[in-house]
Amino acid sequence: MLHRSRWTLLLSACLVLSLFASAVPATAQGLSKTLYKDQVNGFKFRPPNKFLVVPSQPAMIEMGILCRMESEEADAAVQVLCFADRDEEPEPDASGEEDKERTVVRSKRMQVEDFLATFLKGSFRKTEPAEDKEIKIHGIEARWRVWNASGQRVEVFSFPGERADFHLVYQLTTQVADSRDGKKWISMISKSGRSFEWEKILAPVDTSAMDYDDLLKYHTKADAQFKDWRVLGTPSKQFIIKTSSKRGAYIKNVITRLERSRSLFEEDFPPAAFGLKMTAISIVRVCGTEEEFHRYGNTSRGVGGWFNPMSEELVLFCGDKDKEEDAETFAVMSHEAFHQYCHFLFQRSEAHRWFDEGHGDYYAAANWFEGKAYVKPEAPGGYNRLPIAKDMIQKGEMRPLAEHLNYNHQQWQTQGPSNVSCYAQSWSLVYMLRQGALGKVPSQYWEPEYADILPHYMSALLAGYAERYQEILKKREEAAKEEGRELTDDERVIDRFDLSQSDRDMVWKQAMDASWGKIDLDAFEKKWLDYVANVL
Repeated sequence: MLHRSRWTLLLSACLVLSLFASAVPATAQGLSKTLYKDQVNGFKFRPPNKFLVVPSQPAMIEMGILCRMESEEADAAVQVLCFADRDEEPEPDASGEEDKERTVVRSKRMQVEDFLATFLKGSFRKTEPAEDKEIKIHGIEARWRVWNASGQRVEVFSFPGERADFHLVYQLTTQVADSRDGKKWISMISKSGRSFEWEKILAPVDTSAMDYDDLLKYHTKADAQFKDWRVLGTPSKQFIIKTSSKRGAYIKNVITRLERSRSLFEEDFPPAAFGLKMTAISIVRVCGTEEEFHRYGNTSRGVGGWFNPMSEELVLFCGDKDKEEDAETFAVMSHEAFHQYCHFLFQRSEAHRWFDEGHGDYYAAANWFEGKAYVKPEAPGGYNRLPIAKDMIQKGEMRPLAEHLNYNHQQWQTQGPSNVSCYAQSWSLVYMLRQGALGKVPSQYWEPEYADILPHYMSALLAGYAERYQEILKKREEAAKEEGRELTDDERVIDRFDLSQSDRDMVWKQAMDASWGKIDLDAFEKKWLDYVANVL
């Protein structure tokens, strides 16, 4: 994740349904002429007019939060929820052993009142609904409930289905509900909830086997309910862009930047050199505004973009509305696009922070002239690490390399003295290694063996992960054989989240021993500090 001035991790795994900020109640609007039509889950309804539709992150969809809609003028919102049965792994018993007679547990569907009690603050948990009725809507046996608690009126329409229960959760602040226009708001909500109908459902498909054109069609159809969003292909067929921006020239430049960055990554990290073939298609979501970006990610100001390794989605936003390009925003694109590329290159594993973030900042400063890439030491605006690195050297604030290179994520992030010091130190290391490999570092600061550090690090990292993954796969195959079955396709997919901490640490150590362990680290450290202080 890349920030302008704050570098703390702000990405939340869930949506918090908290009180709205106080605002002047606006006149209630009618219903939208455009249906919200979800063919993946098989339903449709007519939402209130002039409500901004904010898609959910994949992790939130897993929790049952399909999307939220927020009024552009008043304190009102709609949550669209889907709670299905889930198959879960059994908990180990007191001895730490799993119950061999029971491989999965079928859990009950979450109840909407439990969801609201978890995420709504205040006294909601102790409040009974003021209204609770069984009603029929378009032939569906539904339930309608109203709560008045925590400064809000919460109105819920629930629709039980064969595969899942669906809920439309409407929220109004008490200020809006009790205003002169409150009855119109409540009437509009009633009409919206009662417009719910079942819709033809799309047949489940295996997207992993799709070629680019079919995958593009799938995402276009699957996201059709988000009326303000569109799905775009790219000339290289390496990216699928999802955007709510109407700024055609800006989005064209975004695609150009992403594709140029990808070509640069492939030049510096050629998959074939590591016995790999990159076939992954990158999903990139470009929110039309910074505000919409923060609504989608539940982030705060200061976050400029992020890549989520669980959903594998890169999330960005359009920068200055008066420009076709925005230097800082485009720097973020290359930084975060490297994280996405590296995620796939390392077979959904991860490297040390010095490698990951150092390279992200390195590519943030990339520019192109007549089709050729140039990476200078100065990045635009708040992402320029050079003056910070020089100041740290002058003050003696650089951490010893033996520590910095081996830090885990938490240690690296908090090494200080400022919240961007870790980035500046890692960037300066990567810059010297990358420029030195191109023959652009003066000979007094460079030794031939330094050119092997990054390639040897990557080769050892990839080999270590491949070995651990093969061990996990073998154990799964043996367990399935004992159960008299074959592994499912999902069970054959292994990534960083399947590794234990000790396994990951072992892989990291092997990579460090095979790269930095082959040079005189003290001598390199002196040359590196002199190079950054006196040459850059």
